[in-house]
Amino acid sequence: MSGENIYVEELKRRQREKPFIRLSDAIYDVLLDAILSSHFKPGEKLNISDIADAMQASRTPVISAVEKLTKDGLICKHRETGGYRSYEVFKIDNESLASLFVARKAIEVAAAGICASRRAVIDLKSMKSLALDFKVTWDKISKSGRHSQTNLEKAQLDYRFHELII
Repeated sequence: MSGENIYVEELKRRQREKPFIRLSDAIYDVLLDAILSSHFKPGEKLNISDIADAMQASRTPVISAVEKLTKDGLICKHRETGGYRSYEVFKIDNESLASLFVARKAIEVAAAGICASRRAVIDLKSMKSLALDFKVTWDKISKSGRHSQTNLEKAQLDYRFHELII
């Protein structure tokens, strides 16, 4: 894959892993990882055409992926004059982040109680495997001191955990 950019490589990897994945879903995954790993910085404007060119895809699946990320709250959409849309990566200040963690803690405590009462539905083997993955990742972070690269790993583990308990 010499000469190809990281987006194309990542997109192809995801399509190899899941041959029947919709292109917009694969692009969503690549953009999600780029946001969570801070490749796209908070507040950074996103250019649909540039992203489409970088991924060697048409604008339609990129718009679909960006709209999904907008619904997930990771991208903000603005209406420009003339009816054009512009997108930027969601930016959050420290006060909002602190409020988010307080709300998340309250929600997750309640969710944990609900999950505990439905433990027969939860795949405990997968939960134990995920707990081990968490431990390995946190050990790696504490030993390496590389926090920026592992932000993506932490976010992916967090996402897997929530997918497992829902």
